[in-house]
Amino acid sequence: MYRDLPLSFFNRVIGPIPVVLISVGYLKGKRSIMPCTSVAPISLTPPYIGVSVAKTRYTCKLIRELGDFVVNVPTWNLTKLIAELGIVSGSEVDKFEQFNLTPLKAKKVKSLRVGEAIAWIECCVEKSLSVGDRVFYISRVVAVYAREECSYNFGVRWFSEKPVLYLGDLLFATGFTEYYQCCGVVYRR
Repeated sequence: MYRDLPLSFFNRVIGPIPVVLISVGYLKGKRSIMPCTSVAPISLTPPYIGVSVAKTRYTCKLIRELGDFVVNVPTWNLTKLIAELGIVSGSEVDKFEQFNLTPLKAKKVKSLRVGEAIAWIECCVEKSLSVGDRVFYISRVVAVYAREECSYNFGVRWFSEKPVLYLGDLLFATGFTEYYQCCGVVYRR
């Protein structure tokens, strides 16, 4: 037996999905932040990332105008903030000021980054595709870095830093209760 689900539930079937914050804009002037669950690595060599943003979002407009953005990696302590950031439009308020977030200069792109994140991926848009109600930005990764205390040789310490995962219907989860070790490589506390 099986249950038919609405087609719009396809993203809930492949979840939970990691949540990131997309920041775009300058320290002074136009800028915005939005929570995003539509981010995926596209190529490792050279490094490319794909980000899907609703056409109606102010962030989409700014990415189109400025040509770059930063993927900010939050942790569980920012979950309430993540939900609130998705409710307010950056065209109406400065989200950095409204939510007391720290805007910091990025290393290689014009857009700023969120100081409260634990890791950052700086991206330059190379191509955009209109797909339904979204714009899919294919972007070259130009810088990747993380807080020293949250990282190790293989990336972020996800067993101690709690990732934010989206389940749908404004439900969030975190953590690992089980993991699989492959090829002898696994993070150990």
